[in-house]
Amino acid sequence: MVVSNKNRIFALQIIISNVKRNKTYTYNNFERKKSLYIRKRKSRRQCPNLGLNDEVAEGMVKKTGNPHFVYDSYRRFVQMYGDVVMGLKPVNKEDIDPFEAIIEKVKEEQGVTLDKDLSVESLKKLVELFKAAIKEQTGQDFPTNPIDQLWGAICAVFRSWMNERAILYRKMEGIPDEWGTAVSVMAMVFGNMGDTSATGVCFSRDAGNGENLFNGEYLINAQGEDVVAGIRTPQQITKIGSQRWAERAGISEEERAAKYPSMEEAMPELYKELDALQDVGAPLSRYAGYGVHRTGRQTLVPPDS
Repeated sequence: MVVSNKNRIFALQIIISNVKRNKTYTYNNFERKKSLYIRKRKSRRQCPNLGLNDEVAEGMVKKTGNPHFVYDSYRRFVQMYGDVVMGLKPVNKEDIDPFEAIIEKVKEEQGVTLDKDLSVESLKKLVELFKAAIKEQTGQDFPTNPIDQLWGAICAVFRSWMNERAILYRKMEGIPDEWGTAVSVMAMVFGNMGDTSATGVCFSRDAGNGENLFNGEYLINAQGEDVVAGIRTPQQITKIGSQRWAERAGISEEERAAKYPSMEEAMPELYKELDALQDVGAPLSRYAGYGVHRTGRQTLVPPDS
């Protein structure tokens, strides 16, 4: 069956209407859907925070009273979108990521080590520097219309189906090319809204050795990419995982419990909600917690257990 562009546009309008009905804020006396999250199955490439532009950012500051959260989200969006959708990325593994190079320079200018310690002014500066770099390297202006941003992300997902890594992955896993891929459009959950928000990932087994032990990691005031990027050291979800980590790091039990408590110890009610799941990405905003469930993958042959 051939689907016309008119029908595709109509279908997207329905999706956006459904998302807006469930997750809607009002900024600057006009209604704007909460930022969207685009995800492709079996991919680490995701495009968060669709819908952000200068006008929406100003409205979000007025609504939340948290400019650091807003402009941290905005710079993340421009960085990820510029990479995944607009193609501003390292050519080779040895090359320095152009966005990370800009971030390191701004952190050096401000005299901080961690991204989370950047000031609001530094985050605003990153947004503008990122947009300028995209324009210089690609010749394209960064899109400000949310619908244009959404279509760009959707097209990037479908283009990625035939990239070299995707083709190799399908060959390894025995996935037919004709299956195609899909795009999920959902409301964004912000794990970086402050110390009352977090993000994490957990597994029903140890992904490294297959041990039948629930485990995972989380970060306060962070987004999902921070957990896997190695920018900050995440805390363990389970007490036994935290104790094993502390032992490897040479940290005493007293120091571990005081400075690096597990989610099981610090937030026992939430920990109970996560127990017995498979592989779950769990962003937690100040308003609610959400889980994105998927089947976990082991990297080694499991022991007899």
